[in-house]
Amino acid sequence: MTMNDEIRKDLRERTIRITDLQSTFEGDNAVEIMTKGTVEGQPDDYTISYREDFGDGMTSLTRIKVRDRRRVSIIRDGSITSELIVEKGKRHNCQYSTPYGDLMMGIYGLSLRSDIGSEGGELSMDYTVDFNGELTAQKKMRITVSD
Repeated sequence: MTMNDEIRKDLRERTIRITDLQSTFEGDNAVEIMTKGTVEGQPDDYTISYREDFGDGMTSLTRIKVRDRRRVSIIRDGSITSELIVEKGKRHNCQYSTPYGDLMMGIYGLSLRSDIGSEGGELSMDYTVDFNGELTAQKKMRITVSD
């Protein structure tokens, strides 16, 4: 069995740790989340899936899709619906919908590194967020997958 086959067929529950550091003009804010989820696909093209609970009965299914180790789509379906696309050196307009309203924001990828295989690993990305072309935050996200 090749490494690619191992990831594709291995849908056992994994520990997923997400560390998100956000820098704004007002200062830095760090959030860390640990949850359970699955990883499926191949080392170059895979999907990490997990459920998020935002409180007050608001939940979403989150899927992080990595394509060719160069493009990441973070897709949420549920109480909060969004699709954020991070690709190094490119800006994408992305929709973010909440029960309180919709937002359109720009996501510009600064760096992206994907090193997830059958034994787990890490996905990291740095990107900026803007509204109407005005920079509002720089984000550093690290996603670690382990048994």
